[in-house]
Amino acid sequence: MNRTRVLAWVLAGGAAAMCVIGAAVCVSLGVPRGFLLNYLNGVLLALLGALIAARQPRNSVGWLMIAVPPSPTVRYQTRPPGTSM
Repeated sequence: MNRTRVLAWVLAGGAAAMCVIGAAVCVSLGVPRGFLLNYLNGVLLALLGALIAARQPRNSVGWLMIAVPPSPTVRYQTRPPGTSM
């Protein structure tokens, strides 16, 4: 297995883990269940991006699909409490 394939799967695993952690925080805060679909979409998008990036490392779409899911998690979890978007 070459380095780019390993990198794609490691980054996708990290992105998926961030989405799962974000979903767990939302459940603990009592957020409506419909909001959890955003995190499920993030996990699926990261895994699909890993498939694309591992098979065709020069395809930038796969790398972008890995990079996009953690961004809402980081944005929502790093805001100070009581602030709006």
